[in-house]
Amino acid sequence: MENIQLLKIHVRGHDANIHVALEDVGGDSAVIEVADGRPVVHHGRQYTLMTNDPTYDEQLTLLAAQDFSNHTREMPLPGNVNAVDRFQRAAYYSALLPKPKSEREAIAGVMAIMRNVSVPFGAP
Repeated sequence: MENIQLLKIHVRGHDANIHVALEDVGGDSAVIEVADGRPVVHHGRQYTLMTNDPTYDEQLTLLAAQDFSNHTREMPLPGNVNAVDRFQRAAYYSALLPKPKSEREAIAGVMAIMRNVSVPFGAP
């Protein structure tokens, strides 16, 4: 990990860490987050989502407490713009994506989820 340069940006008066998600053509994934100034790597096919905070381990613990087993349109989903709600919505919708029949369908599915969980301009 010595060769990874940690990136920081300054946004609205706050320093923010840059997180990185990587995936190869075979589906192997890694999410690299910065925690306490050091890179933490979550490596494996199951690591395909990320948001800013809390730490990835905490996100997974919070997600495990949700029961998304009853997929109906009446099921309430976390809907705020905070990172925890966005992570949980992304996990829910990712689990519902059908196996794509083409590259175009795969991209469309991912883009639909990204749009659903992105923070609109001007949101608090």
